[in-house]
Amino acid sequence: MRLKYRIRKGEKVESEVNQNYKTPSSKVEDREFSHDQTLQITTQFIYSLRKTKSWLIFLSILGFIVGVVIIIVIAIDLPNYVRIIDKFSFYYHGILLLTFTLLLFAGFGILITSYSLLKYVRSIKQFIANKATENLEKMFVTQASFWKVTGIFVLLIFGLLIAIIVASAAVSLGVFTD
Repeated sequence: MRLKYRIRKGEKVESEVNQNYKTPSSKVEDREFSHDQTLQITTQFIYSLRKTKSWLIFLSILGFIVGVVIIIVIAIDLPNYVRIIDKFSFYYHGILLLTFTLLLFAGFGILITSYSLLKYVRSIKQFIANKATENLEKMFVTQASFWKVTGIFVLLIFGLLIAIIVASAAVSLGVFTD
């Protein structure tokens, strides 16, 4: 038998209880392996990791290429914008500065996340090589690190993008006048 609840005006009211029912625990100690248990690694799990590793390598290499291209394009175009900047108003200078900052953040951010992705690939390779629990843990730690770096990068880019949109709209609406 299972627990059944009736909701009455936002209250949870227990109507039927099985005495043998045990509430699942979420304590870490309950999920640890005891000495007589071993981690079962299936061939499907290893196959999935190998497929994932291949795609991660591809995305990392692509990220390095895109990041370097963005930085090179900025380095080539920046002198051209500096030469013609006199033709723009002061407020467009700010928008150009924000745009170049956004592109630089994008270029370097892509390089950093690609490097983080390569660290994750290395940890997958180590786990596949010897299937040790420590390497499985390291694999998940590096994956978490990748997502943290990616999240911070996306937030920074989003903030700069919002700043560019607001500045562009303000200049377009004539909020700033020379």
